[in-house]
Amino acid sequence: MSGPVSSYIRCVAATALVSLASPDARAQGLYAPSIQQAAQAEHERELGCMAQAIIYEAGLEPLAGQQAVAQVILNRTRSGVYPKTVCGVVYQGSTRRTGCQFTFTCDGSLAKRMPDRITLAARAVAEDALQGRLPDRVGAATHYHASYVSPYWAPSLMRVGRIGAHIFYSSGALNRAPGASYASNAGIPVRMTPAPSADTRPFSPWGLSLVPNVGESSLN
Repeated sequence: MSGPVSSYIRCVAATALVSLASPDARAQGLYAPSIQQAAQAEHERELGCMAQAIIYEAGLEPLAGQQAVAQVILNRTRSGVYPKTVCGVVYQGSTRRTGCQFTFTCDGSLAKRMPDRITLAARAVAEDALQGRLPDRVGAATHYHASYVSPYWAPSLMRVGRIGAHIFYSSGALNRAPGASYASNAGIPVRMTPAPSADTRPFSPWGLSLVPNVGESSLN
């Protein structure tokens, strides 16, 4: 058979074979872009949350201090005690009257525009954090507070060290598992030392609560 009819039959047959032989390929072609877009959107969301935390918690700190704050956030996502996402950790408790974990998420700080240089630098650190390129600044630390306050929980944790205006602590939750720190192993060795004594004043708004679901305190 030849002519227009045979050409039509061959065309129909070829189309049928493609339709029957590659449903997965067709599905991948249909859904791959949306999956990629969703993954990219999630990455941008996590990047934004991480960058905001660095900006408002450590924007005026040295690079090592900014990296340390990012590492604490990542350590919390792996702890099994706190939310599993960066945004979940950063904004934990921000909608509750009992308080937030990070002060800037509930004290109006977000209304303040920071200089572009701080924003750009923080975003670069945040990207490094999400890509696994952070040096190990604070080991398995999951807590920190400003050096000028003495939160009630400090004596119950192990002091990791001080970087800039922040003192970092480990709760031990990540020390019991291999690969405790989310960051790479490159960087400054961490030496564990006993935490300094703390006073018994009412809990200040700086530092992290030991009860993550309560969110009655914040990092600063």
